[in-house]
Amino acid sequence: MTNRINRLSAAAFMAAALVTGGHNVFAAEVSDSCANICATGNANSTVKRVDDLRRYLPKIGAALRPRYELDTEHGSSRFQIRNARVRLSGTINSVVDYFMQTDFCDEGKIRMLDAYVGFRPDSRWYLQVGQTRVPFSVDAARSPGNYLFANRSFIGRYIGNQRSVGIRGCYTPASVPIAIEGGVFNSAAMGEHAVWLKHFTYSIEARGTIAGMLSPVVSFKSDVPSGGVRTNLLSAAMTLRSGHWMAEGEYALQTYSHGRFKRCHGFNLQGQYMTPVKLGMFNRWSAELRYDGMSDHSNAVLDSDGRLDCTNIRRRRITAGTTLSYVRGSTHVDVRANYEQYFYPSGYSVPEGAGNKLVAELVLYF
Repeated sequence: MTNRINRLSAAAFMAAALVTGGHNVFAAEVSDSCANICATGNANSTVKRVDDLRRYLPKIGAALRPRYELDTEHGSSRFQIRNARVRLSGTINSVVDYFMQTDFCDEGKIRMLDAYVGFRPDSRWYLQVGQTRVPFSVDAARSPGNYLFANRSFIGRYIGNQRSVGIRGCYTPASVPIAIEGGVFNSAAMGEHAVWLKHFTYSIEARGTIAGMLSPVVSFKSDVPSGGVRTNLLSAAMTLRSGHWMAEGEYALQTYSHGRFKRCHGFNLQGQYMTPVKLGMFNRWSAELRYDGMSDHSNAVLDSDGRLDCTNIRRRRITAGTTLSYVRGSTHVDVRANYEQYFYPSGYSVPEGAGNKLVAELVLYF
């Protein structure tokens, strides 16, 4: 009985210590990471500690894209989860933040897309260290919630699309309305972090705004894929937004070192008309039109004979689409229908799924 009383007394003493002096230790641990925390010890200190703890709680977002596709040339079709992305982001203090994004179903595969720590030493500079998108191309940089069409342009999918581990920085001058981004990254494929490298990927991009309507973007990237040759890429784009209308054009050029493969040219011309509507749950309707194409393209990886093969044959495409949307705050729901008409070289046997198709897609983004 005496031992039980002693144990209860010790527990009560420890609880009292936690309630009184213990909270000062906790406040000190938090204030080591957050300079604006002040442990005053008054009645408001508990409220302040709760508010400060909230900054460590991540913001959760997601993008889900189930779809149905019909190959109108071969008569085959399929259901597919194109994306099931989940992202976590948070701000530690005015200087440090973080971002993590995983696609739990990218055509049936799990991919870790982004994982970086951000630093903002002042109002003009922002740095990211970790895995992120290599700055290049306007269309390639769009997230699923900002797609105009179910399938990306050829520039966005084959020429400009790259994520890797490295350091990326952004500088916004005070005197002119532009932002300059650039970085150095591993040249290995995304997800291959253990490879030792002799060559790296470099990129730089400048974005501006003219009269609040025009947004020019110029970017350059130099890349050496594993087992390949260095390629240099240049992209130039212009986006116009006025009232209900949006129009955009982008051109990309990819050259291969020592002329190992002919130059690849890519283009993307697209437009959208958007207007508010009242149709059941939907409050916005839009119509989209795109004309894009590319010349013969190589992924720059050498074959067993030390040569570069054409991995994406030249093609052009016209895409027409319409979208009904429910938009409220950060919640975004799209019901989209697209038809894609392809144009290949004469005599080319189009593989199943690579030709004319109908796509119906549901997009949930928040």
